[in-house]
Amino acid sequence: MDKIEESFQKVAKWAQNKGFEVVFEHNGHNNISFDDMIIAINASEGPETRLFSLLHECGHVLVCQDFRRYKEAFPGVWEGTIDKRKSRSKHYRVSLVEEEMLAWRRGGKLAKRLNIAINEEKWNKHKADCLYTYLRWAVITVGKVHG
Repeated sequence: MDKIEESFQKVAKWAQNKGFEVVFEHNGHNNISFDDMIIAINASEGPETRLFSLLHECGHVLVCQDFRRYKEAFPGVWEGTIDKRKSRSKHYRVSLVEEEMLAWRRGGKLAKRLNIAINEEKWNKHKADCLYTYLRWAVITVGKVHG
């Protein structure tokens, strides 16, 4: 087993200890389901990208572990989850982008805590690519709704 796969298994074990099952989906999206306690990772990505994606999804576990704090930190997402009409608002979209940014930060800290060495340049590029997708979604979607 190579170092990246070893690191992936270490993070997956951390997720399992938090009650989450890590599954691979071919040509799927990386995501987390708190209802099903599943973290889905796109199996079509390369090993290092899969590791980065798993760290990010585990960042969501850390961000969301205290619902009271979560509601205070991301009120737009919380309100949009309860009332789907509010999920079309700028407030919701900005709040969701903030949550995504924090999940990347927390995932990076988790790597350090688990003594996983990551290539910072590749990590930052992948993080920027993913966050840019969310930023475009937030701007374009809000423009269509409110434009």
